[in-house]
Amino acid sequence: MGTIESMDELVERYVLGLLDVETAQRVEAAAVHDVQVRGMLKELQEAMAHHASDNATQPPTGLRSHVIQAIQLEVEKERASGRPPLLHHKSTVADFANWIGMEHVRPEGAGNMQYIPLDESDDRQTALVWLEQEEPTEIHTDCVERFLILEGTCDVTIGNELHAMIPGNVITIPMFTEHSVRVTSTMPCKAILQRVMVV
Repeated sequence: MGTIESMDELVERYVLGLLDVETAQRVEAAAVHDVQVRGMLKELQEAMAHHASDNATQPPTGLRSHVIQAIQLEVEKERASGRPPLLHHKSTVADFANWIGMEHVRPEGAGNMQYIPLDESDDRQTALVWLEQEEPTEIHTDCVERFLILEGTCDVTIGNELHAMIPGNVITIPMFTEHSVRVTSTMPCKAILQRVMVV
């Protein structure tokens, strides 16, 4: 992908959202394999966040209520769509009650991983999964992954951090981050898995 200088420029343009899809994917692939590129991405993203925070302005009067109304409208549209909801840190098992009914049972002899798709579209994929033992380390370059634990327990390692997960817990795995899952219960760990695609 060229010299370090040209990579600096590509990373800066990537963070600013100025690259075409193909070039952005090349930068993402480089970030997966190159610690220096990952570091540059993280440093620039943090610098942008600090700049935005330091230069924040007071929004116009009435904007807050307008934004809240717009969000409520989107939530209502999402509910009316019939799709499983967007998984977030405050999600509960009850939010997914319509999608984890008795018809979704792990077959005998299913092996280490059983995956039942609940919704697959361009913007996200939602599935019901059972994991019996462990999933090896992986990195996602095109999606943010979230889990809502339904039954059993597991340890999720994200980078160097270990998270002991129990039913009701939600965890988010960012892009470009090594992660693995190891089941710690005697029963398979059952979870809602959702991947939100980032274009």
